[in-house]
Amino acid sequence: MVKIDGQYLTQSSAVLRYLARRYGLYPAEYDLQACYECDNLIAAAEDLRSANYKPMAMFGGGEKEKEAYVKQTLPTHLKNTARLLGKKNYFSGEHVTVADLTFYDVLHVCECQVPGCILGSAFPTLRDFFLRMEARPGIADWIASEQRKKLFATLT
Repeated sequence: MVKIDGQYLTQSSAVLRYLARRYGLYPAEYDLQACYECDNLIAAAEDLRSANYKPMAMFGGGEKEKEAYVKQTLPTHLKNTARLLGKKNYFSGEHVTVADLTFYDVLHVCECQVPGCILGSAFPTLRDFFLRMEARPGIADWIASEQRKKLFATLT
């Protein structure tokens, strides 16, 4: 939940799209095809996010789930994600959209869970995308922040 202009907004997906529209990270409403493509990319990222949770102990994952995730699930999703990105700088083309932020966030979780799966050489276009996103001023500031260090203290 987030409070903006005295209004409480709920539901992650709805809040995500609201903020994206508000701050110019969503296609113009009149371009239905671009809106569909952006939403489709977000849905693909969320599929990967769901897959990221399954091997986690807090969600009932064990050694069997971890092994399946590392050997089968993650490589399949990353191959599909690389295909969606293609040779473009960003998923929607040359400009950052909410879909790129969503994919970056999900890929960050992948890299935390399986170090080298993004920053290694198996998927160079994803690695380059990931590094390009991390270099963006707001994201770079967040990565360097004390707040993030506290949040991810258990991962390092």
